[in-house]
Amino acid sequence: TTTTVPATTVPATTTTVPATTTTVPATTTTVPATTVPATTTTTTTTTTTTESAVEALGFIYEGTGKCLDSNSKRFNHKWVGQTTLEGCATSCIALGHLKFLVGFSLHTKYKCHCEYTNGPNPPASWLSWTFGNGVGPVGGSEVNNDALCWSYEFFGQGPATTTTVPATTTTVPATTVPATTTTVPATTTTVPATTTTVPATTVPATTTTTTTTTTTTESAVEALGFIYEGTGKCLDSNSKRFNHKWVGQTTLEGCATSCIALGHLKFLVGFSLHTKYKCHCEYTNGPNPPASWLSWTFGNGVGPVGGSEVNNSALCWSYGSFSTD
Repeated sequence: TTTTVPATTVPATTTTVPATTTTVPATTTTVPATTVPATTTTTTTTTTTTESAVEALGFIYEGTGKCLDSNSKRFNHKWVGQTTLEGCATSCIALGHLKFLVGFSLHTKYKCHCEYTNGPNPPASWLSWTFGNGVGPVGGSEVNNDALCWSYEFFGQGPATTTTVPATTTTVPATTVPATTTTVPATTTTVPATTTTVPATTVPATTTTTTTTTTTTESAVEALGFIYEGTGKCLDSNSKRFNHKWVGQTTLEGCATSCIALGHLKFLVGFSLHTKYKCHCEYTNGPNPPASWLSWTFGNGVGPVGGSEVNNSALCWSYGSFSTD
C-alpha cells in the first residue's frame, strides 16, 4: 500500500512559564518498635498424574466382556467383592503380585476379577479360579455386555508410581523491629520564569509504502518431526504392525509430545492414535527398546513406516528422523 501525506506548516508559538517558589516544611516521622510473633507453617504435598481415578492407577480400558490373552484364553484370577471400577482397580493394586497382574474384569454377576498371567506366581492356592491359563498381556476381550475389561499398563514391571513429598515444617522465630525516627529538613525551591519560542516549521509531504509478509507455520505435530501417513494403524513395507508402548493420550499433539519424551528416538518409527486404545508410540523390531519396556510385542514390523491400514480406527504418523543407518 502507498500513502501520501501533503506538506503542512505549523505556525510559531511562544509559551511563558511564570516563576514559582515552593516551600516544604520540615517533617518528623517516628515508627514505634514492633514485635513480629514466631510462626510455624506445615505443608504436605501429594502429586499424582491422572486422567481418571482408574487410569491413574495404571489401567487402560480394552472393551466389553471378560479379558482375554492374544490366543483368546481367559486369565486365572482372584475374586474381590467390589462392584465399582475404582473399587475393583484399588483392590487389585492392594492385593500385590503387580508384576504378574494383567488387568481386571468387572462382571455384572461375579463382581471383580483381579487377573494374572499363567505361571507359578501368584500361587494357585492363593487364586480363586485357575482354569484360564491365559498368558499376558491382555490381547482383547469377549464381545458381550456381561463385563468390562481393563488391562494393567505396568504388567511385567510393577506398580504405577505416586510421588509424595513428605511434610515440611518451617518455623520463623519472633523478631523485634526497633523504633526509628526520620526528620526531613525544610526545603525551598524556586523555579525561574522561562520563555520558550517554537519557530514556524513546514513538514514536507511524505509517501509511505508498507509491505506485509505472512508466514504460515506447520502444525505443532509436524514441528516435532512427524509426517501424516493416513488412516489406520502404521505398517511396515511388508504390512506388519510395529511393537509399541501404550500412552494414555487422546490428542495428536499430546501423543507426539509423549513419544518424544519417552526417548529411544533412534528406534522410533512413528505413532498411531487409536479411537479405542489411545496413543501407541511405535518402534522398529530389535533389541532396543527392550521387550520388557514395551506394552505390545507381537507386531515385529521393521522401520521405516511403509503405509497404514485402510480403516478409520486410527491415524498413522511416521517419525521423519528415523533412519536405518
